[in-house]
Amino acid sequence: MLQRTMEAVYWIGRYVERVENHARCMEAWCTMHTPTSDRLLVHLVHQLGDGPDRQTMDTLIPYLIWDKNHDNSIVCCVEHARLNIKQSRSRLPDELYEQWNRLYLWLGEGDCAQRFSESPVLFLRMIVRYVSATVGIAHQSMWRDDLWTAWRCGQLIERADHFTRFVSAICYWAFEQRALEPHALYPALTLLGGVDAYRHPMHDGVRIADCIALLVTNSKYPRSVVFALNALEDEMLLWANKKHEPSLHQLHARIVKLRMELALWSGDERAMLHHLVSSIDDIGRALTDVMMTEVLL
Repeated sequence: MLQRTMEAVYWIGRYVERVENHARCMEAWCTMHTPTSDRLLVHLVHQLGDGPDRQTMDTLIPYLIWDKNHDNSIVCCVEHARLNIKQSRSRLPDELYEQWNRLYLWLGEGDCAQRFSESPVLFLRMIVRYVSATVGIAHQSMWRDDLWTAWRCGQLIERADHFTRFVSAICYWAFEQRALEPHALYPALTLLGGVDAYRHPMHDGVRIADCIALLVTNSKYPRSVVFALNALEDEMLLWANKKHEPSLHQLHARIVKLRMELALWSGDERAMLHHLVSSIDDIGRALTDVMMTEVLL
């Protein structure tokens, strides 16, 4: 029973983070207002996985937000997280379920497509607010035990994975445009949370190198890939020392190796991002396998 709860809480962390990241990235795309920004959404869907057969705005937006046949849409992730929270309620704060259930009920109140068309930014911003409230409750109310570690590991690996793919989509889109407006990317970055602190260094425009420096290699920005990997490394080391389990030490060593590779990388940006996507995906699969075994009990 405890092993199933650990696995469920790990996936709660992943789904909650995925919903927020999808909503933030979609809101960023909605505010870009460039003639070719639709191509960015195409690249983002490609980076996140297989998209619909017809890749137009009429199919991509539902695919990412309310398509119930797509397991990674916002609506499906909300439902998956709610089911896992409901199954683990005896080990989680009641307030956590109540807050997430509010988001589930709010999404089910009416036609998502109509509400999105009326005010896309407001619709997505409400989702982010619900998620932020849930994460705040988790940070304030969850006991700092193995379930908290499972939540954090799920949250951190999802963040590292998603933002690597988001930056990859931006890079492919920018290289496709060749001549990119200096301020084209700034509205997108400002909606990812906390980026406003960097508005002065970026007042002359945002280059692809700036995106990578902020969202990938910046060790002080909480949403960056390196920050997530550092935090995940710390969580795994504490867990490995506590459980004395070789598989946890091996997983910790893989995270350290990837972080060192990233720090020493001096080659092509797209090659680096491709390597990151592949490596983080492998670490995520290994972490999921660990959560499904009994080594953590």
